[in-house]
Amino acid sequence: MIIAVLAASVKQPARKPGPYTAQRVEALVEEYRGVLLSQCVSKRYVRKTVERTRRVIREAGGDISKAGIEKALLSLSAGRKAITLDAYRASILAFFNWYSRPEVPVLPHTVTADHLERGLACLGDKAGANWSPGTLNAAVNALKTFGRWASDPVRGYLDRDPAQHLRWFDRSKDVRRRRSVFPPAALRRLVQMAESSDRVIHGVAGAERAALYLTVASTGLLPVDLQSLTANRFDLDRAEVRVGDDLVIPINPPDAADRLRSHIEALSPNQIAFPARPQSQLIAMLRADLSGAGIEYSRPIPEGEAAEGREVRDYVALRLTFCERGARIGVPLPVMQGWMRHSAATTTRDLYRRWLPPDEVDALRTVPPNWRWEGRANVATQLPPKPKRKPIKGAGGAARARDEAERLDYLQRYDRASTAPGFNFDRFLEDEGVDPPTHHKRMNWRTTREKRSGS
Repeated sequence: MIIAVLAASVKQPARKPGPYTAQRVEALVEEYRGVLLSQCVSKRYVRKTVERTRRVIREAGGDISKAGIEKALLSLSAGRKAITLDAYRASILAFFNWYSRPEVPVLPHTVTADHLERGLACLGDKAGANWSPGTLNAAVNALKTFGRWASDPVRGYLDRDPAQHLRWFDRSKDVRRRRSVFPPAALRRLVQMAESSDRVIHGVAGAERAALYLTVASTGLLPVDLQSLTANRFDLDRAEVRVGDDLVIPINPPDAADRLRSHIEALSPNQIAFPARPQSQLIAMLRADLSGAGIEYSRPIPEGEAAEGREVRDYVALRLTFCERGARIGVPLPVMQGWMRHSAATTTRDLYRRWLPPDEVDALRTVPPNWRWEGRANVATQLPPKPKRKPIKGAGGAARARDEAERLDYLQRYDRASTAPGFNFDRFLEDEGVDPPTHHKRMNWRTTREKRSGS
């Protein structure tokens, strides 16, 4: 993302489309020949591949396009054996894989805030790359991390942080993709479809897929939770699941626990309930079952809303179904944040605002002292509040504070010494009691070279 933002701030040279002249075609083929030789392949392979590639391109009249090449192969196929034509097709396909490679972007010589803002504006332009605000925010986060790292005085790559004042983009103004919750009828159809299916998708039978969908929709578990969730973690009598050492998530609605009983009780206590699957396989399984149940995976956001993107029902939508059900029955925001494992309370609050009026959301900001889940105390109310971190207190606190103070003193001494005329980094290290060769072995060679050149 950082390279994309920097490259977007500079006008890139565009490759001219074909047809090419004979001289240009010969230059391209010779460049391709040099690439093949540099890959340490046999000279015979290089000679045969280049000869076939040159002949096909010449037959196409320099028209390096899919239609032109197909026409050339068709004309070459007259009177030739199929195996020979396959060899020509393989050779020209290898050439196209090289020819269509992304060009090495031209980057600016210096990185400034103007470059970053110009690059983000170009990537967000609808006539250009058309990045969404969410993707642009991910790029801003990467740039801020890179700027803090590169502008560290010890490294000295940049004099100042160019991304320090970059602003975040408002995701609510341009929603391209929004998760939609599963209504009870749609979820029931999806589970029934998977249960009755005899199709095995990525090694997962229909009954196991139905139990997976039902578990996620009734507990909001993350994929990483499912990878280590054993059968003994389910307490189906109490309709709850224990995740980790100190978090108990209820199965909501409770009758889902009875539907999971046949799958969980068929496993040994320490057996993984749902074997780990990549995210792509989870999406493929869900899309196949959604199609069989007659449920749309993606659809335009309903008219009358500010967003113009599409609503998607994927794995995250199953988790949001659990969150939406809890919001409807009045689960406090801090409790739901713990169950959903949201790192920020604003994420849970924004979800609640999609389903509840603002005054009801404000009433759920805190946990009432007598709040209970289904008549029993939840682990979220049993755990003591996390103590606020106090400076220099507890085991190791004094050592951490001393190390931090020494680091700040070192940075201040480095700032004073580096601004003096005739500054030499090796001499500065010796004054600090550090052996320069040992230090240079630990440091990146580029950092050491730049600091020496600045002496």
